[in-house]
Amino acid sequence: MNANAKSSEQKKVERHPVKLDLDFVQYSKLRFIDRSFREDEQLLPVAIATLAADIAKNGLGTPLIVRPMGDGTFGIYDGTRRKVALEHLVQTRDGFSTEMLVPVQVMAAETNEADALRLAAGTNFARLAHSPLERSRFALAMLQAGNSIADIAESLQVSESTLRRDLAVVSNDELLQQVRAHEIAATDAAAVAKLATDKGRMPDLLKAIAAWVTDIKEEIRREEARRAAQDDKPLSAVQRWPQRYMTREQIGAWKIALERDEPLERATFKYRVVVREDKVEIASLSADPREMPIADLAKVVLRLSSGAEQLEGILQQRWELEKLKEKERDAGQGSLPGSAASDRLRQMGIDEQIIQEALIPDEAVAPEYVAPEQAEEAQS
Repeated sequence: MNANAKSSEQKKVERHPVKLDLDFVQYSKLRFIDRSFREDEQLLPVAIATLAADIAKNGLGTPLIVRPMGDGTFGIYDGTRRKVALEHLVQTRDGFSTEMLVPVQVMAAETNEADALRLAAGTNFARLAHSPLERSRFALAMLQAGNSIADIAESLQVSESTLRRDLAVVSNDELLQQVRAHEIAATDAAAVAKLATDKGRMPDLLKAIAAWVTDIKEEIRREEARRAAQDDKPLSAVQRWPQRYMTREQIGAWKIALERDEPLERATFKYRVVVREDKVEIASLSADPREMPIADLAKVVLRLSSGAEQLEGILQQRWELEKLKEKERDAGQGSLPGSAASDRLRQMGIDEQIIQEALIPDEAVAPEYVAPEQAEEAQS
């Protein structure tokens, strides 16, 4: 168990309401709390410069929420970006200094860390959009402070199952590093992390992700070489992130392998075709059949064939009901052109007009159907 996981096993503390008093605090006495959950992208110079310009023009519209730290300073629990923007103004604008007074809402001195973070969650996540990783890191800080899973889920407005899944990512240092390095997206990591933890196979999952990343980086390297040789536009920084090339099929394969206690090096290929009377679900698949493993391609063929047989049965039932409802039969038998599949439809007694319309490509326009006997009359 790593340090993050150990530190999350804290005794739960009792909830208390947090009292806030409006006040002014000297800028130099404001400091960031240790548990900062903001990602670097949220504090980009361009974004901070824009916020600083707004503060310089209109003032600090929303006070920072702070808590006395016991040493004469005040920890910021809501207002990280505003504090960074004020730093920018102190360094670049006249009239802003470390001695200036900043409007704040101050928590009572007796407020504990768990209550302070729960209040911060309500104000931060209700006002601004945050990435899944930011939410997960903040949830871990709340858990370590003594908040219960139920209280954290309520504060962050997520389900308890989603919260537990997200915590499995940030509770493992190596997996968290893979996420922060853009090797795997936080949502993809969360989809398999809890299952791997529950199965005691997190080392196997980390090894599988690392192997996958190595392969993808080699593909990216070859693509960069190809572009350089052909004087094409080089890949952007984002296009070099391995996480962009993770597929749902790969995540699904790892999940199945974990559930079945199979090796993750060659995880079971996942492909589902579900046919029921009230639902038809065909899995999304984007792959070159010429390069797919034979076993995977065979699974696709079998799933599609089985689904087609089930659909034929439903189609036949519906057609028979339609014939009974209309009290007419028009089998449309004959040697009209069509595939083996269309011949099976004719054997079912499906009307020829429906069969011909079904054979028309999606982009084509259906011609007006003329029954054989009408065509003979027109010719005579």
